[in-house]
Amino acid sequence: MNEARANINTLANDLQVTLTIKNYNPNATSRLDVDLIITDLEGTNRPPTMEEVNDMCIVCFGNYSQHNNLCTLTCGHSFHFACIDQWLRRNISCPIRRESNL
Repeated sequence: MNEARANINTLANDLQVTLTIKNYNPNATSRLDVDLIITDLEGTNRPPTMEEVNDMCIVCFGNYSQHNNLCTLTCGHSFHFACIDQWLRRNISCPIRRESNL
């Protein structure tokens, strides 16, 4: 039951992020657009779920631990927040899908 509730909370949070980001230009080209997206993602910082512990961040190739803050993009891929922050400042795309529709 707790796992189901956690999944619902995660989905609700992801939906909120999706709806917020959809208001921005998905091909964000200005620094302001990127900063707005990153600011919104900051609000989604969370520790990894039990299923995610020991999974690997594709940006830094480090494993997730309970002491990390993760962020999930609207495409569903999760990364260390610090890693995706730096990534998005250089590439406005998901590091896995390489698509810019965040």
